Amino acid sequence: MNDIEPTMIENNNPISDDLTEAELQMLRGLNARGYAVAVFTAIEVGDADYLDVEDAMIEAGWNVIFNEERTRE
Repeated sequence: MNDIEPTMIENNNPISDDLTEAELQMLRGLNARGYAVAVFTAIEVGDADYLDVEDAMIEAGWNVIFNEERTRE
């Protein structure tokens, strides 16, 4: 397992080095409009298949959405 700390788009950190200012602004804009935004850098993904990481993020997100909807009913 990597000893890499997660990054956030709001902070001045390594993710800023991988993305252009326009890309960062787009992510911040989507987040400000209520979109769930998560980005892992290539370093964070490491040897994992990035498509598997995407699939896991999507599945986990839907589980949270589904569970919160069920709790409200």
